[in-house]
Amino acid sequence: MGSRTAANLKEVARVPRRRGERGETPSRRVLTVIFAVCLALDQISKYLVLLLIGRNNSLIVIPNVLVLKPVENTGFIFGLQGAGSAVAPLAATAALLAILIALALHSKEIIGPGWVLVLSGAVGNLLDRLIRAAVVDFIRVPLWPVFNVADILIVLGVATWLLQLCRKKRKA
Repeated sequence: MGSRTAANLKEVARVPRRRGERGETPSRRVLTVIFAVCLALDQISKYLVLLLIGRNNSLIVIPNVLVLKPVENTGFIFGLQGAGSAVAPLAATAALLAILIALALHSKEIIGPGWVLVLSGAVGNLLDRLIRAAVVDFIRVPLWPVFNVADILIVLGVATWLLQLCRKKRKA
């Protein structure tokens, strides 16, 4: 490596920086922070609901609209029950994680905020399955299965991916 001359530094200074431009993928450091914060929010929310509300109680936040009531979900996403034992949901979650990691390793375009949201939600629910043998769901709204912060992250992540896909198709 050679040392930079004053002329080289001036040339480098003239090159426009792309960081922060709209549509650019955030750095890995930023994505790692997003992942850690989202995973922490999921795990802390479950811990606090179990600690403050308890397993057999509920908290009515908005009558007839929003209730916090912890339940242990041994089924699939949103409490849907699959055939067989508790191994099936654990295997499905592990398979989802493997697919996400494989996609991330083989495609630079997929790594972005949407991917990080899906991954943090999947990891949060996988941690529940490993630690408690069930996912702690606690958010109840009318006409929808009970869910948690990890489920919200997964849905938001998929929506973000779809928006990115639409933007790319529109530009092409």
